[in-house]
Amino acid sequence: MGINLVKLSAWEEPMQRRINELRDEEIACIRRANALRAMNEALFFFFPAVVSAVAFITFWALGNQLRPDNVFPCMALFNVIRLTMTSFFPRAIETISESHISAQRITEFLLLPELRHIDGDASSHFQHPSNENILELMDASFTWNLSQGDEIVRVAFKHSGMSSELAPSTTEEKKMIGKEPKNVLRNLTFGLGKEELLAVVGPVGR
Repeated sequence: MGINLVKLSAWEEPMQRRINELRDEEIACIRRANALRAMNEALFFFFPAVVSAVAFITFWALGNQLRPDNVFPCMALFNVIRLTMTSFFPRAIETISESHISAQRITEFLLLPELRHIDGDASSHFQHPSNENILELMDASFTWNLSQGDEIVRVAFKHSGMSSELAPSTTEEKKMIGKEPKNVLRNLTFGLGKEELLAVVGPVGR
């Protein structure tokens, strides 16, 4: 029903513009998120070398001597904290932020006002017209007034501004012309209420 309503109301272009705006916003968020993920992956390989270089340069600048007995234990410790600080910690921050956003969305959804219950039975919501009739007929009869002679029926086309003349084309139609008025609807009794539509269906002019 949704796309039918869009087509019926000619909302294709506004809907397309709105969808493109939402897609642009989503793509921008995805780009920022992927940039942060790429930075975290780069730090995972970049962190040990930088930390080791900074630590050993600082240790040497303070007047200490770099020896194998203090260099290799430090490198082993740096490798121990490498996985935690460069992989698990950034992922934990990412997961916490996503969990916070998800909790906010769920909270907003749960705090929305309750929708009114809609009964599936359409007849219970149908408003019947008032009993007051705007038109009442009692044993009414209607006749089709046939004109004398070969009368030409003029038909005007309002939309195109053209007009055309239609003459009786069949022998049967020509015989009908010149006869006395003939009852086509007999003994009708009904009432037409407000907001009601009445249609008379049957042969025309017979």
